[in-house]
Amino acid sequence: HELGWSSNGAGALAFDDLVHAVGVCGLNEVVRLMRGREILEDEDAQRLAFRIVSYLFFRVKEEAAKHGLRIAFEDLPAEDAAARFTRIDGQMYPRARGLLEEIGGYTEGVHVRASEKNVPGEAIAVERRFLTLMPSARAVLAPAHRARLSASALFELLQRLSTESPAGQLHVR
Repeated sequence: HELGWSSNGAGALAFDDLVHAVGVCGLNEVVRLMRGREILEDEDAQRLAFRIVSYLFFRVKEEAAKHGLRIAFEDLPAEDAAARFTRIDGQMYPRARGLLEEIGGYTEGVHVRASEKNVPGEAIAVERRFLTLMPSARAVLAPAHRARLSASALFELLQRLSTESPAGQLHVR
């Protein structure tokens, strides 16, 4: 009764109505291990990343239909998961350990690694390719990018994002 259970056994949460979210973590690093370049650095790496995300999107749909579950492929904020997977993979896989020590950990979702070399608008344009597969798409403006933008440039980026992208939100860190 304290948890909201009624006399007929129906609880406060109807488990049949829940949607299970599946997200991505470390896509940029997988592409780097397979192609030797990060997503933002090469068109071939972008195509590989898109093929991986497309495969995951359709597998999630297939498994949801197969098991009668409501599963959504979403762009979840996964900073904690990225740190946890970095630690676990660093312990289990020597090849990943070297990469993770070099770059400092996994990127979350389908987002590119921000650096001084890349331009914020280009990074969001590359990420935009993946946003059509994820209903909760969000564009992320990393601190390294934000620091290089003036207020007017940030406003222009927001305008472009709202007109050219299916992203529902912009995360500015």
